[in-house]
Amino acid sequence: MPYIGKTPTAAPLSASDLDDDIISLAKMASGTDGNLITYDTSGNPVAVATGDDGQILTSAGAGQPCAFEAAAGGGGLIHLQTQTVSSGVASVDFTSNIDSTYASYKLVVSDLRVDTDNAEVKLRVGDGSFQTGEFYHRAMLAREASGATTTGSSATANGIYLTNQNAGNAADESMSFECILGNPSNTDAYKIVYGVVGYVGADNDCSVGTFGGCWTNDTAAVDRIQVLPHNGLIDGGVFTLFGIAKS
Repeated sequence: MPYIGKTPTAAPLSASDLDDDIISLAKMASGTDGNLITYDTSGNPVAVATGDDGQILTSAGAGQPCAFEAAAGGGGLIHLQTQTVSSGVASVDFTSNIDSTYASYKLVVSDLRVDTDNAEVKLRVGDGSFQTGEFYHRAMLAREASGATTTGSSATANGIYLTNQNAGNAADESMSFECILGNPSNTDAYKIVYGVVGYVGADNDCSVGTFGGCWTNDTAAVDRIQVLPHNGLIDGGVFTLFGIAKS
């Protein structure tokens, strides 16, 4: 700026020259979208680079700026997708998110209901499309009402059946289960699905048990999993897919 007479000697500003709370966001220099401001090892302001989708902000310890990094492993569950069904659908399909990112995948299903009495519930996997044959499965149920233990198996099924009993469609009948799809990107072995299931049928006949099976037609990597009844529709339920961290 112009002066009359001699130009004053420049003097640096100090903290006491500025009142508190007078620097607005608009007065700050523009930066990179998503970056955070912190301090470097010398105590000077520095920007933390924007991380990738899904990464978390972690501390690097005293004297070091924080950083965006992948979430810690250790076998933790990573939520990927939830589908809620409130009316009749032919199947519930997960056709994305299953790849080599995670070592295994976990599907948790609660309060599954069907609209047709005596409908067997099953799982299918696929590589680009859902396979309809060459599944081997085995199911074992312990029935509370009768105390009996029953088993069922098949080497040529069109899906991996959760039980050897049919589901009912009464208002108070439902099924819940969880299962693991192991290492779906491995191309050296058949793909295995295994899990546990609970079922409440007519007259409060409660059954719990285990099931498992594999697709034996090919060792190709699979990229999808499907829940469906052998006949009729799925009339309700909450279906959630998780990834299991590799390490």
